[in-house]
Formats: sequence, structure tokens, C-alpha cells
Amino acid sequence: MRKVLMFVLIVSVLLPGWPALAAPPEQANRPAITAFTSTATVVDRTQLAQRTARIPVSWATANRPNTANLVFEQVLADGRVVNVELPRDNPWVASSGSGVVAPFPPGDSATSVQFRVRLVDLLTQNTLDQRELSLPVGEAPGDKPAVRTFTAASSTVSRATLEARTARIPVSWAVDNRPNNSNLVFEEVLADGSAVNVELPRQNPFVASAGNGVVAPVPPGGSATSFKIRVRLIDLATLNTLDQKELTITIDDTPAPSPTIRVFNIGASSVSSQALQNRTARVPVSWAVENRPENANLVFEQVLTDGRAVNVELPRPNPIIPSSGNGVVAPIPPGGSATEVSLRVRLIDTRSGNVYATAEGKLSIVEGNTPAIVQFSTTAQSADRQALISRTARIPVAWEVINRPNTGNLVFEQVLEDGTAVNVELPRDNPYVASSGTGVVAPVAPQKPETTTITLRLRLFDVANSTVYAERQISLPITTTPTGSFITSFSTTAASVEQAALQNRTARIPVAWNVTNRPQNTNLVFEQILADGRVVNVELPRNVPIVPSSGLGVTAPIPPGGSATSIRLQLRLINLSTFATLDSKEITIPIAGAQTGEPPKIAAFSAAPNPAPRGSTITLTWETQNATRVSVSLVSSLLAAPAEEKTGLSLTGSTIFTLPMEMSGQVTFALSAFNAAGQETRQEIIVSLVEPPAPPEEPPAETTPEATAEGTG
Repeated sequence: MRKVLMFVLIVSVLLPGWPALAAPPEQANRPAITAFTSTATVVDRTQLAQRTARIPVSWATANRPNTANLVFEQVLADGRVVNVELPRDNPWVASSGSGVVAPFPPGDSATSVQFRVRLVDLLTQNTLDQRELSLPVGEAPGDKPAVRTFTAASSTVSRATLEARTARIPVSWAVDNRPNNSNLVFEEVLADGSAVNVELPRQNPFVASAGNGVVAPVPPGGSATSFKIRVRLIDLATLNTLDQKELTITIDDTPAPSPTIRVFNIGASSVSSQALQNRTARVPVSWAVENRPENANLVFEQVLTDGRAVNVELPRPNPIIPSSGNGVVAPIPPGGSATEVSLRVRLIDTRSGNVYATAEGKLSIVEGNTPAIVQFSTTAQSADRQALISRTARIPVAWEVINRPNTGNLVFEQVLEDGTAVNVELPRDNPYVASSGTGVVAPVAPQKPETTTITLRLRLFDVANSTVYAERQISLPITTTPTGSFITSFSTTAASVEQAALQNRTARIPVAWNVTNRPQNTNLVFEQILADGRVVNVELPRNVPIVPSSGLGVTAPIPPGGSATSIRLQLRLINLSTFATLDSKEITIPIAGAQTGEPPKIAAFSAAPNPAPRGSTITLTWETQNATRVSVSLVSSLLAAPAEEKTGLSLTGSTIFTLPMEMSGQVTFALSAFNAAGQETRQEIIVSLVEPPAPPEEPPAETTPEATAEGTG
């Protein structure tokens, strides 16, 4: 008998002529609160007394009238009822959703808190339906405010920088169960036991519960050889310390090394006098600075023949120049009968104007219309022998040609030990090389194992008769990639990453790193290893392309794919000339909500309106937990297969279905929630269909005596 009834119920959806076995109209249409739940298992006794308790609740309703609203209350021990809603901009509560209530101490040594939600008609104030929820009063496990982590990127600081007030220490932190009315304070404990605030100025005084920052320590006083950095979680109302953590920083008395401009290369040996006169001359330069002080900047200048210095920098959005990089300067006529241009870079203190270091270089001035290669340079410091042998070596080059004939072209070669030359250009669509630009060449291994250098050559030649107008060469030493460990640490304060954040591309993982004995011409790359073995870059945009040897930062991981329950982040130290990996380290972070043992949950699922007119639109609203994807389907066949299915939906959200006019009786909607391991949780909801309201009848046309007479004549 039960199977026959089930068959009739399903077929009644498809065949309008069949009678629908629905609930009586007065019950099917009755307004109801279909769910009232909480993820909390206990109300903390201390938080109740301090009026800081916050309890998450979820609810769902059916057949809600337009004039009805929801009211959230607490029934006290003496029978009184108090409203426990938090202030909100919109007084209208959604028919289903999640929120937070703020309970009061229930009184009379009550051992539980009674919550109630009522569906109230705003016109009559009648209660249409209500539900209650009871939670015990006790000690909430794991809900105490706590500073979970507090770390520093360095455990030492120079005494000289402390004395100069230029010391900066990157720190990271994470706080659990932080109350609403609290903040974080970063302090230094001095030798006499007192504490001073070491926070740098910031626009927002409110510190996030987890993040990265920098503190500015001061001399601790006395003959101290170390000091403590402390973070405190404080209550802003009482200034009480809720929790704290300390770090010990050792003071290094080694004299600070002097600032040095290690590299200042001019990428051209000459410049056209006509370009100088026309103010169109552009000369590439590269630089590298070591031990750069705080508040220091670089200035690029030209020294004229009369001793004056003029700034030859081009406009740029950021006035602070990175400690290493490449750029272009714009020299002018030096004056008099000068045959060369003098360029210099100075490292200066932006506050006092004092000069820490200076480096200079010169290039000749070319007269007339003779074709010339005025620049052929590279930012590479060497070529790796193993990369040359494996044909993976790539050397960046830059060039500039003046007075180029119409039939001239450029060719990039490598001169071998026996004097022969091989072409080292990479394939390109256009065989014509521009007169100035940048690119990459692919050198080969030398002919003899004992050779210690490679020679690159650029020639300007006539394509019609092979006449060579000009040529220039670059020599690079051959080095062997050092072996050993350089990355001494690569870590994160993140205990896990949310699956939903990975899916939405909003996941951010703080990382800290440290590299020692770092070779020149190297950089750090932050990557993620996906489940299928592919590697993707997870760095966020940054102004400076060269990553410092130690510091704090943030990566942006993506879904790893497959049924992975964790993500793998990788830090690599690479050679910028050969792109060879010198060292690497990995960290693994679990994905919250993706474990096989945590099935997806459906916290709420509702349909409105219910009942609904045939041919109308139905709004479905849901909330899920531990899910990575959801789908909603309209089920309307004997095999319960989806007649219409929507995928790629938000984990918590809503969607609209439009019902065909031929459907009647009841329709069933199904919500399926899946986690990363493929586990499914399914919930169905039935919507009763009613006849749409009949259109109003048109009034009969009015008649006049004349019309009546004509009609009877």
C-alpha cells in the first residue's frame, strides 16, 4: 500500500488530471517555523555575567505572511521574557538564515538558558508560530581568549640600529576567541621592568586577530644584552589583559656594516650627440645596494662639465627606489666640447641629505651618422655550467642601435673558443629585430671543459650584401651552481585553510622565511604544488620584484584539485640567469572542511512561497557547512532524477526556479552538498501547488436607450 501511495504522489506532479494526496489546505497553508537551531552546545557562565555571551542561531519558516516578522527572545527563570536581538540596520528578519543572539543571566541559579523565536503578525500582534531552544549554562570548552601564536622573523637586532631608532622587527600573530571589545597591544619590556609601546603609526587603531606587521624596538636601558617583545590582548572597557605572549630578542653588538653601492652598471658605452641635443637620449642602468639604512633613497644624476649636477631620472609613480633593479636615465648635453657623459648614483639620507655612498660611470658621445651599437648589456652576473650543458641557460640582454640603415638587421651570436660563432637567438615570429629593446639569448656549452667564460656578440649587418656595420661583445664567467642548504626556515602561523576560501580565491596564508649565504643574482619564488603535480605561482602583486632574504609575507593558494585534504606551499631559491633551483622547502597546511571524516552538513533549506501558484517562481534558500560545492535540482520523475539542476552555486545562498504551468499537485526540490572527498548530504523540500488567482471579470458594457431602440428596430 505504501508503494502505491508513493507512486500516486510522484505521478500527481506530472499529470494534472490525477488527484493530489496533499495535506488539508488549512494545514498546508499554515504559517510555521520549520527550524530553530544553534551550533553552540553551552552558554559560558562568565560571559553571561559579563553580558558578552553571543550564541549563533539558525532558523527557517514556511508560508510566512507578508505582514509577519520574527522576534528572538529569552524566557527568564521567573517567567519574564526579554528581547535578545542585537542592533541591526534593517528590522525585517529574513524568512530563513543565521544570526547571533545576546542572552541575559537567566536568574534564580538557573542551569540553562531558554531561547524562543516567534513568528508575529505585525498588524494583530498575534503569534502565528513559535519554537524554543534550550542550552545549558557552563564553562564553554576552548572559548577562552588566547594569543595562539606570536613569532618574529629575527631573534637578534643590532645595537647600533636600536640606538639610532631605526631597528625594525617583522612579527606575526594569531588570536583565538577574541571578544568584540578587545584589541592587541605590542610592547617592549625595558630593563627596569616597565613597558613601552613599539607600534608604528597606522591609520586604523584596530589590530586584526591574525596578521603580519613590524615593531620598532628602542634601547632597553642599562647594559642589557636582550629584551622582550610582548603582545597583549586587552579588554578596551576595563583595560584588563585577557592573554599575552612574549619573545626574547638578543642584542647584537657587532658594528653595523657600512652602506655600499655594490653595482652601478651603465648599459651603453656611447650615446648619440643628436639624441642628447633632442633630449631623446635614454641610457639603461642597473644597480644594487647593500646595508641600506632606513629613510635612505637613491638619486641618479649627471655631472656637467662646469661641475654642476642635474637629476636625470624619468618620472615615476613611486619616489622610493628599490635597493636593486634596472632602469633608464635621460642624459642631456654636458656642455662645452665634452666628448663623454658622466653619470652617478648617490645613496642619501632623505632627512638630513647626508651621502652614504656614491658610484660613477661614463659613456662616450658619438658624432655623425655612422651606424653604431651604443648599447649591448646584460643584467646576468654569470652563466651556470650545468645549464649551458643541458641547453637550458637563458641570458637576458638589452641593446640599442643608432643610425641604422634601412637594410640593416641585428644578429645575436656566441663566439666559441676556435673563433667560430653560433646563433643563440630563440625562435621568433618576426625575423626583423628592433633597433632597441630587451630579450633573451640561449648560449651553449663551451667547446673545452676548462673554459671559464662565454662571449656573446651582437652584430649590425646589411641583409643585402652581409656588410658588418658594427658589433659589440659581452663576456660572462661560467660558474658551477653551488650545492647545499640556503633556506634555513619556511613556516606559517596558519593552522588550516578554509575550503570555501580556496574555492572563492580569497584564501590568504601568512608565511615567514629566512635565507643564509644567499648567492648573488638570485631570487625567491613562492609556489603551490597541486594534486596532479603541477606547480603554480601564489605570490600577490608587489612593487619590488626582488624578495629579501628574510621576512614575512602572504601567499594566495588555490584549490589543489582532486580529493586533496591539504595544500603544499613551496619556497624556491633560484638563479636569475639560469632559473636553476638552488634550494627549496615545503610546508603542508590542512584544508578545514575537506577531511573525509567531516561530512557536509545542511544547516538550513527552505522554499518560498509555499504553497505556490502553478507557473510561478520559487525562491530556494540554503546554508551549508563543511561543503565544497552544492547543487539544487527540481525532481519530477518516477526515478527521482533531476528534471532541472543548477550547479556552481554559493555554499550559502539562494536561487530561483520557474515552474511550468502544466505542473500541479506537489513538486520536490533537492539540495545536495558535497565535500572535497566526494561525500554527499541531501535534503528535500516539497512545495504544494495551487491554482493561480482568476483574473478579475470585466464589467458588462453600458447600454443607452438609443442603442436599445436601434437593436429592436
